[in-house]
Amino acid sequence: MAPPNGVTALISLLLLLLFTHSSSQQQQPDLRPLLEIRDFWGPPLSTLWNSSNHYCSWPGIQCSSSSSSSVTGLSLSNLNITSTSIPPSLCRLTHLSSLDLSWNYLGGRFPTTLYNCTNLEDLNLSQNVFVGPIPTDADRLSPNLTLLDLSSNNFSGSVPASLARLTSLVSLSLDYNLLDGAIADLRNLTKLETLALAENPFPPHPFPDWVGRLSSLKVLWLRNTNLVGPIPASLGGLSSLEAFDASMNGLTGPIPGPVWRMGSLKHLILYKNR
Repeated sequence: MAPPNGVTALISLLLLLLFTHSSSQQQQPDLRPLLEIRDFWGPPLSTLWNSSNHYCSWPGIQCSSSSSSSVTGLSLSNLNITSTSIPPSLCRLTHLSSLDLSWNYLGGRFPTTLYNCTNLEDLNLSQNVFVGPIPTDADRLSPNLTLLDLSSNNFSGSVPASLARLTSLVSLSLDYNLLDGAIADLRNLTKLETLALAENPFPPHPFPDWVGRLSSLKVLWLRNTNLVGPIPASLGGLSSLEAFDASMNGLTGPIPGPVWRMGSLKHLILYKNR
């Protein structure tokens, strides 16, 4: 016996609603974690991210060009976000490759929650108020990471060897912190083009000999890092180096001849040394 017309209509409506909901989820697969991030951090995201529009149109969100509408980038710089933690739901954006949280008021220890963002390539946490050491297991960050910017925070302690295990890094910026420990040997970062350690209160130490092994280096910024002793001649082997700033240190002796023969060098800044 066929069901009454009213029951048939109700079943059709429920199926339509189910299909519409499923279709909506397929069109906006990252909606739920984004709403959780918005609710976690509150203003101004609660104002900027209006759930009546598709999230790919929300400020600071970049989506893939494919029809999947997967979030690939979050640029939330200079929004006055104030928090001591990162929402765990951020790493549920499984295609996230670029994260810029610079120029906010994010604090507390290094956000190890980000270890779960396994596809990150660019991570910018600069100009915040993070404190404490850079973790000794920082290599648990994405193996795809090419840019790590931790500059202008309050990180202290050493530059850990864990950073040397992030071998895809092209740019590493740790300048303007409170780093006052040893600098690990980073010679394994063979793809590194930018190394910025400037303006940290390291203890007096000689020029790191491993720097001459960073064959891809283009920018070396070591201003006011308490360097003492001579500039090593091995620095002349950095054939791609364009800018070298080791000013405001305690370097002594001559500038090695090989430095003058570096064909790519455009900026050499060594004032206030010995």
